[in-house]
Amino acid sequence: MADEVKYIGQVPVNEKIGEVLKKGAKGEDVKALQSLLYQIGFGNELNWDKYKDDGDYGDSATAAVLAFAQQNNIESDGTVLTEKLADELMERFDQLDEMQQISKDLKEGKLEEYCKNGSMHKATIAAMQTLLNELGYGEQLGWEKYKNDGFFGKRSIAAVKAFAADNNIEGVNGTVFTEKMATIVLEKLTPRYGKDWDKPTEVQDKMEAGDSPLFTYESNFFVGKKLLADKEFRPALDKITKFAEKHDILIHVTSSFRPDANVKGAVVKPARRSNHMVGHAFDFNLRYGTDHGSWANNDMMKKYPDVPAPVKAFIDEIRNDAGLRWGGDFKPIDAIHIDDGFNQNREAFDKKFKEIRATS
Repeated sequence: MADEVKYIGQVPVNEKIGEVLKKGAKGEDVKALQSLLYQIGFGNELNWDKYKDDGDYGDSATAAVLAFAQQNNIESDGTVLTEKLADELMERFDQLDEMQQISKDLKEGKLEEYCKNGSMHKATIAAMQTLLNELGYGEQLGWEKYKNDGFFGKRSIAAVKAFAADNNIEGVNGTVFTEKMATIVLEKLTPRYGKDWDKPTEVQDKMEAGDSPLFTYESNFFVGKKLLADKEFRPALDKITKFAEKHDILIHVTSSFRPDANVKGAVVKPARRSNHMVGHAFDFNLRYGTDHGSWANNDMMKKYPDVPAPVKAFIDEIRNDAGLRWGGDFKPIDAIHIDDGFNQNREAFDKKFKEIRATS
């Protein structure tokens, strides 16, 4: 996946990022940085209740960057977002959903029911797989081939058994990821975040209260990261599910709704009015073939139509549907992206954007 790049706002994470994101800078890209820091728990340092994402890299943003650096053992005075800091920041942001999923299920007493062999609660299982991989159990999980597929089978059992053995938890056959194990995982990873990493954001509060247009889409043919979408996008997702089933494809989600233009593993610079920001898009890889063990990523799909038959058939379905857009037809090519063109109506986009965030 050599084409993939990380972006904070529209700034690529590379050695020059510090020339743009540094003390004294102002604008939309600073707002994106502030949003990232807030979401992973540094709202207190940002003085978020007073300033929110005001786009000013001043004393509050400096304090937040410094605090993040200290939490992750990176040398910094907070005045410049270096490539190393930005890269680590995106890693923490990318795993936040999984941290919050495990924490939520643990608090609600549902973890062991959801995270066991035979369970269909893929979001919790995928979260466990992601965090165990982060802690070094990728070999047992077969991470390079299957990643966080949400299926609690022999690979997850092997990873759970190895984790238990390394943490002196006896009598484990690996078929259940226990509350004790989850607590240890969170204890190991929480220090990399701010103290409010598990505090719901305004967007999450609306979802919990049932006042949000967003929902979690579930299908046996969508795996990987949780797919958050606008309820108006559901019919499109139902069609895509049927396409995947028809051609025996698994859609491995890498990104769906996000509250700003940030994305880890992007292929092209994210748009200011990205369909991701209103829950009308997702990024993905495809799994096909025996045991769904073959992968189609951007490098493969951008060669369309010279791709394996099931991949071509699936992409053809998307391209031939008048209500859907495949990013492989964009310029520049973004072959791991599907949306419905919702952002082409600027008025509707802005209305939905505000509705999701409870702003006026």
